[in-house]
Amino acid sequence: MGQLVGAALAMALFGALFAWILRKIVSLSLVPSYAIGILAAVLIGSYLYTLGQSGSTFLDALVIYAIGGIIALPLLVLTARNSKTAQSEK
Repeated sequence: MGQLVGAALAMALFGALFAWILRKIVSLSLVPSYAIGILAAVLIGSYLYTLGQSGSTFLDALVIYAIGGIIALPLLVLTARNSKTAQSEK
C-alpha cells in the first residue's frame, strides 16, 4: 500500500514537471501534457527503480508505477487551476 501511495505522489510530481517542460517546448493543452508527462515518469521511474533494487524486474516496477500513474492523472487534473479562475482571483 505504501509503495502505491509513494508511486502516485512521485508520478504526480514528476509527471507535472515533465508536462510543464513539454508545454514550454510544444503547444499542448493541459490534460494531454499531463498524460504524456506521467507516461514518461512511469517509464523513467520504473527503470531507475530496477537499477536500485536487486532482484526486482522491470515489469514489477512498471506495474507499481503504472498503477501510481493511473492514480496520479486524476489527481493532477482535479487539482489543476483553471486559467479563468486564476485570473479572477487576482
